Amino acid sequence: METEHIYSVNELIRLREKAQRAIKIQSSELEIDGWSKSDYDIKALLDVFKPLRAREGIIFKSYLYRSGLNGNGIIRAVQASENDQASDLFLGNDLFSPPNPKGSFENLMDGIQGDGSPWSYMCASLFLREALAFGEMWHGISWGHFHIYVPNIEGEESVIPEYWDLDWRRVPPDFTPQVTVTEEAVVVKFYTFCGVGASGVFEHIDTYKKRLLCI
Repeated sequence: METEHIYSVNELIRLREKAQRAIKIQSSELEIDGWSKSDYDIKALLDVFKPLRAREGIIFKSYLYRSGLNGNGIIRAVQASENDQASDLFLGNDLFSPPNPKGSFENLMDGIQGDGSPWSYMCASLFLREALAFGEMWHGISWGHFHIYVPNIEGEESVIPEYWDLDWRRVPPDFTPQVTVTEEAVVVKFYTFCGVGASGVFEHIDTYKKRLLCI
């Protein structure tokens, strides 16, 4: 049996605005070039996404990369039993070799669980994108250029400037954010607009194994 759960665009926009405020870092952490350990606590971001929480026995470590005005970052989910403070002393200066402490998971979401509701999967999709954008600055910005897409419909104002003439490859019949639950999987779908680089409207589809996020 397949069920579809619909959410408002404004609901996602408000949630993302809260997430972006929660993911901000202290200006004092912007002064060190190369990789450095950050004091950022991912709990601030998790508190925005109410259906999500850290799995038991997991801690999170945050790292920032700076090169002049450019910035990136990474948040690692780490088995608390394997936490090694010494590994944070020598982090290097290579953007493409981020810190990878002992006991860390390849996928940040391996350290996150949810309440199993359809909304928890939508939250997971947005949470992960915001977490992966941690520390982005200037040329390092990626997800920060994407905006939840609001089409020109009654009562809404499009996020696409009027001067933008898009050449649509395919116009979806509905831009409403949705979560579809089947017997085997949960599929999250929403749309964004990006006006930088390969500009356009983008369809985001995330597929989860059913009950993957369940507590």
